[in-house]
Amino acid sequence: MILLLIFSVNCIAKKNNAKVDSLLVLADYYVDRDYSKTLFYAKKAISISEKAYDSEKIVWSYYYAAKASAWLKLTDQSLRYIDMAIKQDIRDPLLHSVLLYVKGVNYGRIGMHKLAIDEFKKVLEITENEKSAECKLVRAKAYYALADENTSNVYLHKAMRIINSIPKDQLALTRRTFRFQSSLYQVMGMYFLQKKQMDSASYYFTKAYKQSFHDDVKPKSEFLVSFGDYYQKLGDDDKALKYYLLCMDEINRSDTAAFTRDGPGLLEKIYLIYHKKGDKKNEEKIRGKYYQEQHEFARDLNHNVLKTVNLELNKKMKESYEHKKKSQLAIFCIIIFVILVIVTSSYLYIITHRKKNAIITEKQQMLILKERQTVNLSLRVEGALDEVIDAAKKNKIQFWPLFQKLHPDFVKILTGVNPDLKTTELILCAFIFLGFNTKDIAEYTFKAVQTVKNNKHNLRKRLGLPPKQDLSIWIRSLYHNNINE
Repeated sequence: MILLLIFSVNCIAKKNNAKVDSLLVLADYYVDRDYSKTLFYAKKAISISEKAYDSEKIVWSYYYAAKASAWLKLTDQSLRYIDMAIKQDIRDPLLHSVLLYVKGVNYGRIGMHKLAIDEFKKVLEITENEKSAECKLVRAKAYYALADENTSNVYLHKAMRIINSIPKDQLALTRRTFRFQSSLYQVMGMYFLQKKQMDSASYYFTKAYKQSFHDDVKPKSEFLVSFGDYYQKLGDDDKALKYYLLCMDEINRSDTAAFTRDGPGLLEKIYLIYHKKGDKKNEEKIRGKYYQEQHEFARDLNHNVLKTVNLELNKKMKESYEHKKKSQLAIFCIIIFVILVIVTSSYLYIITHRKKNAIITEKQQMLILKERQTVNLSLRVEGALDEVIDAAKKNKIQFWPLFQKLHPDFVKILTGVNPDLKTTELILCAFIFLGFNTKDIAEYTFKAVQTVKNNKHNLRKRLGLPPKQDLSIWIRSLYHNNINE
């Protein structure tokens, strides 16, 4: 009877272990594809593994839950999963290092950059002598994260060297959660973009985008916004706007968590382009959404900071109670630290917000000044055009000089088609360019209508136009196409 009971328990344990393994495989499969599903399967794995008392599987379950929570902006939940995992008996350096890495990511996303850097450096210490492909990838990730915090290409190159040192067959066998080549290439591109090395930036952005398809990274928002930044740096606002709007569509469709992290910045970029283009309708629409999302972003950031600080504070106080090593002075220092963190975070947010508003105001003033200059120039051009048309109607001798002054490249463009054009033919082209019909030209030049028709016919031959080609449209298109080049 006892043997049968032991056998039954072992069978149930094996069955539960198999279930947990399957759930962890599913959780890993949805990394960078759908973090809500990663979290769903990780929670199910936690429930089963805790009943089976398998320490390693419990920790892996907590890890996937923590990672998914971090990417879904559930900072306090992610940190709680990490704390529960660390309480287990972790002897595997890989497990220990990935938990600290996710902890650092959480700190970085709520502005606690010093704490984030400390966690990433701990990862480097733990993985220093580890030779497995997955440990190397975690080490590379730590360098990548440090580069993101410090904007240093030294760390980026270290991360790249580690990845390149891993044989491709070994890399293919690693779990999905450790792969991040596409993100690394994207950060490399951002580094070169900041340095205005446009060819290198384009190379790495393209490489990152292609790698994201190879790795089946579903949300493409971070890669699309990089292309937008690239074209904005080149001064091509139309292409920049195209990629920013594609990024917005991608976020709305499959990466709503990205909007809570990056939405205000993306909306600001779109707003500035619409403002520059004079698209008032879309400008007002985006501006309203921008201020709303900026407010929500600041609120969520402060909320997460407070939750994280409270979590850390509660943990410290619990340790103090459990080990009876903390004094009232230490608790007072922690409270002061919490207040300083909140005050510092609020101060930094206010300063950043003011700087952004100052930049937007300055750009608005510059655009208004340019608009005024453009209006003044348009008025001057309209006045000159009226003078030319009046001279044409009165057949004044000043017509041809005035027309050439208004359109200095006109003769050059037409003689580029036929260098042998006569002055009378060029003047006829000018009348046609201004929109006068055959009857008008005959009236203003005191010629017979048939004479003007014959002159137009001869001009078409001299310019090599086919019979059905409209002469007026052709001259205008030729002129404007050459002017815009």
